[in-house]
Amino acid sequence: MSDTIAQSNRPKIKPIIAGEKLRGAEKMARIPVKLEKTVTPLRKPDWIRIRLPNGNKIQELKAQLRDNKLHTVCEEAAQPQVHTKSGLMLGIGETLDQVKDVLRDLKAHDCDMITLGQYLQPGLNHLPIERYLHPDEFEQLRIFGEQLGFKHVASGPMVRSSYHADEQTLEAEKSA
Repeated sequence: MSDTIAQSNRPKIKPIIAGEKLRGAEKMARIPVKLEKTVTPLRKPDWIRIRLPNGNKIQELKAQLRDNKLHTVCEEAAQPQVHTKSGLMLGIGETLDQVKDVLRDLKAHDCDMITLGQYLQPGLNHLPIERYLHPDEFEQLRIFGEQLGFKHVASGPMVRSSYHADEQTLEAEKSA
């Protein structure tokens, strides 16, 4: 009887139909890890706030890229000289010692380049931010990564996995 009660308390999960998109509660009900909705997100510090350009600037940049016939990511990946790269998003409860341990492991497995950035919670139903790392902490991790021998370390609050990928690759090739 207790099994019947437990089943009746579970949310109703609609069967998956190929090609049909799940939305909202239906989508969340299928995720095995349940997160509590963030009631009060952390306030972003000044160093992480960015103002995006207004107007047609983005469209102008896209046109400029097309005019210069720049390579796509897929074309770049097809090059024979492949460098390995990994990235970490920080601020979800890890310690700096844990981050350093991961960097050591990555280097021991021949990772060439690393990006370290601040995790930013995309919405209130996503994993919450435990804390915002100060830019000085990112600088310490950059120096540590370079001391380990990474060919390139991009470390800062707004760094993402593709952060200046072209520059990172050129720098890695120079040190190869």
